[in-house]
Amino acid sequence: ERAAFEGYIDAGDAAVREYLASDDELVQALRAFDRYIQHDLKEGLVLKATFSWILWMSATQLYLAAVRTALSSHSAAVFPLIRAALESAAFSYMISQKPELEDVWTTRHDGPEALKKHRKTFTFSEAVKGLKQAQPQLYDMAQQIYDGSIDFGAHPNPKGIMPHVSAADHGDAYELTYTSVHGIGAPEASRGLCMCLDAGLAIAGLGAMALGMEADRMQVDLQRLNDLKNAAVDAYMNE
Repeated sequence: ERAAFEGYIDAGDAAVREYLASDDELVQALRAFDRYIQHDLKEGLVLKATFSWILWMSATQLYLAAVRTALSSHSAAVFPLIRAALESAAFSYMISQKPELEDVWTTRHDGPEALKKHRKTFTFSEAVKGLKQAQPQLYDMAQQIYDGSIDFGAHPNPKGIMPHVSAADHGDAYELTYTSVHGIGAPEASRGLCMCLDAGLAIAGLGAMALGMEADRMQVDLQRLNDLKNAAVDAYMNE
């Protein structure tokens, strides 16, 4: 058990070090996304609702955790973190638009009725529905990425599990292998990095909306990030 524990940690850490030392286009794009989300996005803007700010901080740190996990090449574990990061970003946006919902969020654990009200109010689809008219492209993208995070690992669904399973036929029995840490450059490892880029774009958009960024600036910023993402993915696909 100790060997398995240490082997998993060591393999993931080795992949992280190798990716960070490389000139991998996906990794370089993720560095740029992080700079934008952590710094450039907030330039000249302030989240006025306290818990909107707290949820945004949660979103950014969960996103970093997803990137860290993707760099370890354990792609299946990326998707639960992406889902949680998207929910935090969406709830930050929701409270920025309706500060009175802070009370619903903070009183979740005050009893059965408070829990019921919280669960009904704070769902991803409810949180982003205001984007349908204000930013329909962002709405579609965020919903698609959120649904994808559930399909590919945030829930134990076939798409999230079976790509990591292999079988060897030994005649009278099959040997099943489940691979978690795939190693740098493996297709599944790259899938995790690509998902972080997709999710980063949605999280950046939700943050821009929560902060009340001007529409023209938001369009320019998100287009730049999208172009960067597409260039990185194209470089990976053409290898």
